[in-house]
Amino acid sequence: MKVLLDTNVWRYLADSGRQSLLNSEAKRGGYKITICPAIVNETLRIGDAGLRRRVIELQTRRCWHRLMPDSYLELEDMKREIQKVHPDWMLSKPDNSGFRKLSYNWSRATGGWWSYVRENVDISASRLRPRDDLVINQVRDQSRQMRDAVLQAKKPMVGNWLSNLEGSWDVNGATVRFEGWRVYAYTIWKNMFLSDVTTRQWMGCHIDIDRMLHGNPSDFFNFWHHEATAIALPREWLRAAIYAMQADRKVTDGNPLDATIGVHLMDVDLVVSADRNFVSMIKRCHEEAPFVTADAFLIGGGDAGIDQLFELLSEGARAKVSH
Repeated sequence: MKVLLDTNVWRYLADSGRQSLLNSEAKRGGYKITICPAIVNETLRIGDAGLRRRVIELQTRRCWHRLMPDSYLELEDMKREIQKVHPDWMLSKPDNSGFRKLSYNWSRATGGWWSYVRENVDISASRLRPRDDLVINQVRDQSRQMRDAVLQAKKPMVGNWLSNLEGSWDVNGATVRFEGWRVYAYTIWKNMFLSDVTTRQWMGCHIDIDRMLHGNPSDFFNFWHHEATAIALPREWLRAAIYAMQADRKVTDGNPLDATIGVHLMDVDLVVSADRNFVSMIKRCHEEAPFVTADAFLIGGGDAGIDQLFELLSEGARAKVSH
């Protein structure tokens, strides 16, 4: 059973002095502790240099199950769906060597991104901040767009089913209504394919991006309007759902980070966090998504929370999570 620990849990572990027990306790209970790049990047934003180094040292140990970046996983989902419904967008001569080079930096056990961050914590933090601030600002704007464009009749999500979430967008002067996650994906990914270098690098190894966007002006819209499915692109549904649930809350740095970590609900079985709102959103996705997603387990803060974490691990992976 794969368990993703939220950033706050890693911090409490580093403060508790019991971090050396985590791997053995998890193995004994049948759990696989999981870490994703987004959580490491969030940790790099910690201002206290000493604390930052302690937490990063813990997070980058090789014993944990490491996930690929959220953007990589989303683009791989998208490529599979494009291959199915729009094979004409696929390159006849894909750059497989370039793709392997890009992905290997993240997947290799030593010498790649994880090792670099571990060995260069302060440098990584200083390099990340300008880029991370830019990304967070972009995603914060996306969150505001989601709040304005997706919520049906501008109503709060409380009491509404996520599966009924609808949105509208202006397309060639006409207002088009369709499923909320489609509004999000069409708008955001069009912007990303036009402007984001990393996105174009990953996708451009196998997809003719210019043909996808400009070959037939209506094709890209139609792909998101009705051709793609939530089952095939569950991470897009999850991002949109989390943004929608955040719509009646103040937009902060935490909003895009929650959505980014939420993408990995497809990759793990359980998320452990001390953030009550985040746990509530994960549970709602778990209950209402049209596909299987991770459940969540809420712990308290500080040492008491770590006590709860180790109690969970001691119960074993087959124990029913009731929080």
